[in-house]
Amino acid sequence: MKRDHLALPSDIADALRSRMHGERGLSVPYARRWEVGGCEPIHSVKNFPYDGLLVLGTGLSELGRPVVPVSDGLIIEGGLEKIWVSADRTVRGEGPPDTYSVGTGETQTGRYVGDTAEIVIQIVRGMSEAAPALPAVAGLQVGFPGLRNTTKTYVGSWQWDVHGEATDDEFVRRAAAATLSAIEAKKERDAGHLG
Repeated sequence: MKRDHLALPSDIADALRSRMHGERGLSVPYARRWEVGGCEPIHSVKNFPYDGLLVLGTGLSELGRPVVPVSDGLIIEGGLEKIWVSADRTVRGEGPPDTYSVGTGETQTGRYVGDTAEIVIQIVRGMSEAAPALPAVAGLQVGFPGLRNTTKTYVGSWQWDVHGEATDDEFVRRAAAATLSAIEAKKERDAGHLG
């Protein structure tokens, strides 16, 4: 039986929107905690107005791999490992997602959950290669000050208003590299608009 593949960014975004649920949010309100600690963002990876579902749909369509809707998200086919993504809204009521998840295999638990679609795109894009070494650069935080969680590791950048959690060493490294890639891509887009 042939499954329906989605190709258009709007179709991928609509499929994510119709499958959005509230089960995979961040375990801690990181953005609020950074702000309470006096660390307010000074940049943003996102372009405004922002439609994270369309951003994710566009990024996934540009991979050139089959995207298949399933009951609670999408599967990206064509790799050595089954990769899935989902959009989640933990806030009550209607509206856009507040987190996006990426996972592998048959597990329903996201190996990365974050608040920025651009990071999920970069993680999926890099899944065909081995996880890179953990970068150590200013503007990237791995681990959250004063917070010890044995099952999840914070990966983000308060400077760029990007917050996420990874569940294992491989995805900590993937999320860190993806965060840096998304930041660099935003810097290039901004530089192109100035020139």
